[in-house]
Amino acid sequence: MSRGGPGVRGAFVRVHRYVGLALALWLFLLGVTGSVLVFERELDAWLNPALWHATPGPALAPQAIADRVAAADPRVEARWIPIGTVGALDVWVDWKPDPVTGAAAVREYDQMFVDPATGAINGRRRYGALMLDRATVLPFVHTLHSSLFMPGRVGLILLGGVALAWLVHSVTGFVLTLPRDGIWAHWRRAWRVKRHVRAERRTYDLHRAGGLWAWGLIILMAVSGVALTLPAEVFEPVVTTVSPISPHPWEGRTAAAAKVPSVSFDRALAAATGAARAAGIAEASSGLFLGPEIGLYGVSFGQQDDAGAGQGWVYVERATAAVVSVQGSLSGTAGDVVERVQLPIHAGRVGGMATRVLAVVLGLATAMLSVTGVMVWWYKRRARQVAAGMHRGR
Repeated sequence: MSRGGPGVRGAFVRVHRYVGLALALWLFLLGVTGSVLVFERELDAWLNPALWHATPGPALAPQAIADRVAAADPRVEARWIPIGTVGALDVWVDWKPDPVTGAAAVREYDQMFVDPATGAINGRRRYGALMLDRATVLPFVHTLHSSLFMPGRVGLILLGGVALAWLVHSVTGFVLTLPRDGIWAHWRRAWRVKRHVRAERRTYDLHRAGGLWAWGLIILMAVSGVALTLPAEVFEPVVTTVSPISPHPWEGRTAAAAKVPSVSFDRALAAATGAARAAGIAEASSGLFLGPEIGLYGVSFGQQDDAGAGQGWVYVERATAAVVSVQGSLSGTAGDVVERVQLPIHAGRVGGMATRVLAVVLGLATAMLSVTGVMVWWYKRRARQVAAGMHRGR
């Protein structure tokens, strides 16, 4: 018989043990990198003050920023322009095809840092490059956490599998803490770390009690991990069994939209702001992107780190600035809201600074639980080996 005992409890022990061992390295890595990324913007600005420098004064309009980007490098055009952020604007760019051959350009960088008041270019950066220096360390951590540097959707699928397995591991771990004798007063012991005990016992208590105290948050983090990595494959089908999810504005858009000329960033912003106000969205715009491949501008309302259920979005036609979709953070169906809130939950933004700090602690706790879980397995394995040796020596 496999170690872990007979019956349902024995099966839970084995599932928890072996799934935990398989996930330990991944969860340690994701816990530590996730804790860092909660304050990615602040850490990046601290490490790279020259990139994020901004001159005091009123900010230039988005189209003026886009023009400065194009003037600095005619090979690129602005795709995403932040609005109202602290420090320089990290403008994301698209590379134009070669004007002679039509071949896709080699992407030398994808971020251009622009002083919002003067339009001066502070620097450029390839986000997520497989290299480590002051300018690239935070993008490196972000890419490692979000895709493991794997191509296409390979990394997302792997991370989605990790999140699903984490859910199974967390549920089995919770069940295993329940009192076998059915006396619930005894369950209180599982929530405490005993003092003045051997290292093996203290490690076990840390693992069990730490998992219990963090259990609800771990479930939320695992579910949001599934939502962000396997939305169409797993999350949306499950949610739609309870509430429908509205189609996304870009669904069904064809490649022909890429050949349509664009209105200016300023005109798109004005149209989106008018539609947002008419729909009762009070937050200021925080950025806009041009998606030529889908023929849309998208304008966000509310800063990314603001507390709440996420940002509002308004989408307008690239060619005419006609409004296509208006989405408040709490608008739409219950399924829409549940899907929209997953990113703020995962990043710790839903409750402002308090939940951001809590997300850091949870990430470190996840790393600790991974280490203590392996240690508990090792201690028990070593004890079995010692017992087996003593039995053979008799």
